[in-house]
Amino acid sequence: MRLQDPQAWLLGDTEVLLTEAQLTSSRLNVELYKLLENGVELSINGKTIPLAPIKTADSQHSHVVEFRFSATHPFQSPQEIGIRFPKSLGDVHFSLSHPIYSQLPAGSAQNFSLQH
Repeated sequence: MRLQDPQAWLLGDTEVLLTEAQLTSSRLNVELYKLLENGVELSINGKTIPLAPIKTADSQHSHVVEFRFSATHPFQSPQEIGIRFPKSLGDVHFSLSHPIYSQLPAGSAQNFSLQH
């Protein structure tokens, strides 16, 4: 992450520049959230789709902070998903989920294959 690199900020490689005083964990989380909300570009079948934040329970059990966003779209069978994260985040670990829709009769069970 390059949020404290003035040279990267001057060269346009980062959208946010934080000072040493601003690097408290709570302030950093706020700035990262804003950067993600405003800087991630998502497209489905070539159409830009806005992201909506998903509130998650605050976890004090580890140093990992998770940010979750969701997006809805009008396509019945999306063919392509494009995503771009702000360069200042560095490498980003993310996951996409592909929903499986089904209706289960009351009291029944169903197995779902996770293979493509």
